[in-house]
Amino acid sequence: MSSTAIFSESWLPGPEDTNFYVRVYDAAAPRAAVVFLHGAPEHCGRYTDFHTALARDHNISVFAYDLRGYGRTAQDEEHKSPTARYGRTWSEPQMTDMKWAIGEARQRFPELPLFLMGTSFGASTILAFFTDAKCADPRLSAELTGVIIGSVNLAHANPPPAILIWILTGIAALFPWTLFPLRNKTTDLSRNKETGKAYDADELIGTPGSLKSISSIFAQGERVLKSPHNWPREMPVLFLHGDADRMAHFGVVHKFFNEIPADDKVWHTYNGGYHELHNEPDGIREKSLADIVSFIHKHTPSQT
Repeated sequence: MSSTAIFSESWLPGPEDTNFYVRVYDAAAPRAAVVFLHGAPEHCGRYTDFHTALARDHNISVFAYDLRGYGRTAQDEEHKSPTARYGRTWSEPQMTDMKWAIGEARQRFPELPLFLMGTSFGASTILAFFTDAKCADPRLSAELTGVIIGSVNLAHANPPPAILIWILTGIAALFPWTLFPLRNKTTDLSRNKETGKAYDADELIGTPGSLKSISSIFAQGERVLKSPHNWPREMPVLFLHGDADRMAHFGVVHKFFNEIPADDKVWHTYNGGYHELHNEPDGIREKSLADIVSFIHKHTPSQT
């Protein structure tokens, strides 16, 4: 995939007076659009090649943004909101922000079929939207043609001891915005050494987040796992996951997929694939892109 970018940048006011850094990739002859949610603790710029390929090569426009508490939304001193800080977020405002993003994308692409895609924590937020009754919004759901779930983190592949989670949750109640002291290991994210070096050098990436944000990620995953039966039968969904993922538990996610009652659901396993499928070598990056494009094209009318 070429790194030649074709996006426009802007800052948009969102929920709770938060300024969001937004990228839009406009396809020349679009047949669909994607609203994209990245994971923690990254930013949408890490998907530039992937989003460029969707728009330039496959006629799929993209609306992406840096999540609350991460990326430029949290750290751009010139444009960020006065209260924005790295890691200052949790699952509830992320849900509100995602609903806002769907509305913004619909205004931007009023006539296009709209798909919702997330990776890791972003994908977990999407699953909560469809399975947690208190998060449901039938009006917004009706705007969507399909959902794409990449390497969703519903349970950690190598979870810390329960006592440690309990301790961190207790500390988070007292000091919610204290940042978790350890960064993700790039060797756990992907086998791609070049993207690993870029991750380590990226000034926008720090630890996975604050104690409150991390504890809310664990809690959200637990809630989602209890309610696969709430998935709307009529909503098509694609799951993508590497069976060597060192961050998100492959088996737990596959079991969840099997339990959702969607009439149209597709699962793709990437043998030997780690967490960041869009960066993986050995053809996985290209194969996962092709599978996403195939799913979107299957559910959208071809251009004449």
